[in-house]
Amino acid sequence: ENGVKYIGNIAYGYCFDTHSDMETLSFREGTTIISENFKLDSKYVNGAYVYPDRILRHITFPSSLRRIESTGVFKDLENVEEIRINEGLEYIAEYAFKGSKKLWMESLPSTISYIGAYAFDECESLTELTLGPSVRYIGKGAFNRCVGLGTVRYNCMPDVETHGNILFGASGLYEVVIGKNVPN
Repeated sequence: ENGVKYIGNIAYGYCFDTHSDMETLSFREGTTIISENFKLDSKYVNGAYVYPDRILRHITFPSSLRRIESTGVFKDLENVEEIRINEGLEYIAEYAFKGSKKLWMESLPSTISYIGAYAFDECESLTELTLGPSVRYIGKGAFNRCVGLGTVRYNCMPDVETHGNILFGASGLYEVVIGKNVPN
C-alpha cells in the first residue's frame, strides 16, 4: 500500500485477465510519479489480444500522485469517459490525454502547475475548465480542438507562461471568466 512511489514500464501491462478487468484503471495510493517509461501494453488473454486503449472507460489517480511524466501515456484512449485527478497532481506531460475524445473530468486540481503541449488536444467531451492559481505553464495547444469546451475559468497568477497561440484553437469556447484575483 505505501511502497509504490514510481511506476515504470510494464507495471500494469500484465495485471488483467479479462476485458472487464480493464474497464477501470486505478493507481494505488502511494504512487507519486507515472514515469516516461510507463505504457499501457496489450496482452494475450484467453486466445485473443486485449487492448487497454480500446477497453478502458475510467481512470482514477491517487491523491499521492504528483507527476504524470510519460508523454502521450493516455493518448487516443477511444472509450475513456472519465478520469479522476485528485488534488496534489502538479505536472501533466505533453500529449498525456491527447485524442481521448470521450474524456470528461469534473475539474483540474488547484495544485496543477504544468500542463504540457497538446495535453488535452482533441478531448472533445470537455465542457468546462478551471485553471487554478498554481498554474505556471500551459503548453502550446494544450486544449486545442476541444470542440465541446464552452467555458474557461482563469484564476491563474500573473506569471503564467503560455506558449503558442493555439491554446484553445478550434474549440467551442464562448466564455472566458477571469478570476477577481487576476490582475488586468
